[in-house]
Amino acid sequence: MSRFKCRKTKIDYYLDAFKNVPDSAKIVGEKSTWYLYSEVAAENINTFEPDAKCIAMVRNPVDLAHSLHSQLLKSKNSKEDICDFETAWNAQGERMKGERLPPNCPEPKMLQYGKVCKLGAQIERVLEHFPRERVFIIFYDDLKKDPKKVYENTFRFLNLPCDNRLHFPVINKNKNVSFPLLRRYAFRLARLKERLGIKVGFGILTSFVNATIQEKERQQLSDDFRSELTEYFTEDVKKLSKLTGRNLSNWYSGN
Repeated sequence: MSRFKCRKTKIDYYLDAFKNVPDSAKIVGEKSTWYLYSEVAAENINTFEPDAKCIAMVRNPVDLAHSLHSQLLKSKNSKEDICDFETAWNAQGERMKGERLPPNCPEPKMLQYGKVCKLGAQIERVLEHFPRERVFIIFYDDLKKDPKKVYENTFRFLNLPCDNRLHFPVINKNKNVSFPLLRRYAFRLARLKERLGIKVGFGILTSFVNATIQEKERQQLSDDFRSELTEYFTEDVKKLSKLTGRNLSNWYSGN
């Protein structure tokens, strides 16, 4: 036996996620909220599994951008440190140049809210690598209105018998962060503890971090700022409308 161990490839690590899948499984899948934004994911997925089916959920990009900011703001990895969404939106140009980024920001591209939320361009990229019949696009508006119908249609797309589920609880409700600056310092302290190998728990720290997040309605955008975002995304929404055959004029007309 060679004294040199074979090093795992990225594909090996990816396949590890499926090592416990039973032989009886009719279909296997996985997901990521960032696959659409990736410029290479669709091509790589198609190369890896040419018969793969894709499911994508889209929503009004103005609401998506606002929601993304809230999500990144409460991230443990300091992905966002500007609490006001309008200020964060206006900082995109500087951040593209490497300025005004959070300390140890893992991926500055995540903070480019405009590009991240241009779903028309992203769906167009997916359809360059997958035939339309193997791409199922769910509209968030439909999911909110009739989750049961969307659920059943998803099973139908996958050619699987539906399990007739009736209960669809809301998950991952919006949460606001209190004391964001103190919260970030708490996370930095926790990471330092991990690097130093400190095993003793910080009970007070953990309790504080958990207490800084509370479910709360997201603050409404001002009319002027919402109009600015709507105008920014209008052409991309029209592209998405053309690609999906769905009338999305209410996303940019204000009606």
